[in-house]
Amino acid sequence: MVGWATTSFGQTHQEAGYVGAKACEACHAAQAASHGHTGHAQALKKAPAGSPGEWAFGAGHKAITYVSREGSEHYIEHGLSYYAARKAMGITPGHENAGGRRYRTLDPQGTALRCFRCHTTGPMSLAADGAIQWTEPGVQCESCHGPGAEHVKRPSASTIINPKRFTPAQLNDYCGDCHRTARDITDWGLSWNSRHEPAFLSQSRCFEKAEVSCLTCHNAHTTVEKNAKHYDAKCSGCHTTVKHRPGTVMAAGASCVSCHMPSVPTNAQLRFTNHWIGIYDKTQLMTPVGRAVKPVAKTGVESSASPDGLRPIYAARATAGDRGMFLKSRGDVAGAEEALVEAVRTRRSPEDLENLAKLYGELGRGREARVLFEQAAESKDPEVAARSLSVLADMEPARARELYTKALATSKSKEFQVLVLNNLALSYRESKDDRAAEKALRQALALDPNHVGALSNLGSLLHGSGRVLEAERLERQALAVLLKRSGPRTAELATVSTNLGDLLWSKGQRTEALTHFRRALAVDQAVYGPRHPELFIDLMNLGMLLRESGIAGEAQTVLRQALAIAERHHGANSDEARMAREKLSGR
Repeated sequence: MVGWATTSFGQTHQEAGYVGAKACEACHAAQAASHGHTGHAQALKKAPAGSPGEWAFGAGHKAITYVSREGSEHYIEHGLSYYAARKAMGITPGHENAGGRRYRTLDPQGTALRCFRCHTTGPMSLAADGAIQWTEPGVQCESCHGPGAEHVKRPSASTIINPKRFTPAQLNDYCGDCHRTARDITDWGLSWNSRHEPAFLSQSRCFEKAEVSCLTCHNAHTTVEKNAKHYDAKCSGCHTTVKHRPGTVMAAGASCVSCHMPSVPTNAQLRFTNHWIGIYDKTQLMTPVGRAVKPVAKTGVESSASPDGLRPIYAARATAGDRGMFLKSRGDVAGAEEALVEAVRTRRSPEDLENLAKLYGELGRGREARVLFEQAAESKDPEVAARSLSVLADMEPARARELYTKALATSKSKEFQVLVLNNLALSYRESKDDRAAEKALRQALALDPNHVGALSNLGSLLHGSGRVLEAERLERQALAVLLKRSGPRTAELATVSTNLGDLLWSKGQRTEALTHFRRALAVDQAVYGPRHPELFIDLMNLGMLLRESGIAGEAQTVLRQALAIAERHHGANSDEARMAREKLSGR
């Protein structure tokens, strides 16, 4: 797989402008020698004998994850990874067991392709047998400096990319093609996300005000410095005199970064440094005190590792349906529609009908979407038919229960049946049929005892009917599942926290209820932004309970925030604004 293989779009890698790290070494020997020892340079290797997989992802400073090819169309990320801290194998981050995860090479997200794209250098292609091909393993010179052919011919600053010339925002987007940007984060409270350094750095005032970037503290050509004094020296470059708040207790030997860039444990084996520089409460290591997430605009700067670089592979090798869904994932709606229309016209598979219907639904073209969903619902693919029936139930509330019931009978997937039962229960609740809703939710939990939606919805139903003890048990179980889960929690965590907070408030357990209301607010701020209307109920709940708990000053601040959101989004004379004013006045 390594070398100047012919690409699927007619050029050789050398002709595409890439010359390889050896060509750079001739003039930049010192940087090349130093870079060879970095984690970037060792980001991908052939897995040694005895490993669970074919390819080893990661330098091994923290961990190594293994990937293998399976058949002509799939790659597997193995469920066991090597952890350097323990010098032992353990469950791969994001996996629930050792079984591994199977990815189709040309899936709509380009999952396997993107993994190899970020861990290799130079153009990629697919071999005739479907194997992923790359130019050089590891993140080498041209990953960051771009194709070097012209620079080899005419050595000058104008013929090569030098990331030092980027602004911090541009550099964040450049590095963020692999390391992720703020636009890729949906849950800022999830510890696993702390590994996405550009995203968290972009939220720091040092980034906004002092133009601190990755390269301010790190030399990309050397191994990562682990001595805290190195970073303290960087901090003191701006913070020449530091005044801590009265009463601040400094631990012996404490460094700037140990307090202001805390080390976040993501599991028993891994920790990452939080690059959102700020003042932290020891109980909350992901978000600084008093700070909310700010949106970050695109700069237009992309590296050679951008997922958009996979377009030629999809254009040359993917079906029209896969190409359409990949383009949709990249935000190219026009290209996605063109490809999916072609797929429906030429192949007309149930999945193509469903995908085009979804696109039309997201574009607000409901009539066209409904026609396609109705056609997909009549298909011979039971899972596509069941999913389409479920969507039609959402589109036609009057027929919702009929369509959900039909979807339930059609699908053979236990996971989907749980989802349908949960939705069916919500439909019953809307029509005040709590007995039928409870039956559906208990059926869902019989299939999946840890389904968060069913747990929380049944807890809410039981709370409303006075069965508080069982309701509390269910809400606490839902919360425990969410906090343990390694995937994104997002707004689901806010909903469960709000439900549990309401329940505890009704029992007079104000202190714990406040904790859950604060979590709900923090999660929704991270998901929606600091001024989104979704925050209104969070702020009202927290404000009213703060007042009832005798914390009047904070209650006033929180309720004013609720009023501002109500007036901005609902109007000064809206019911929401009147409610907020009443609570502010003490009524």
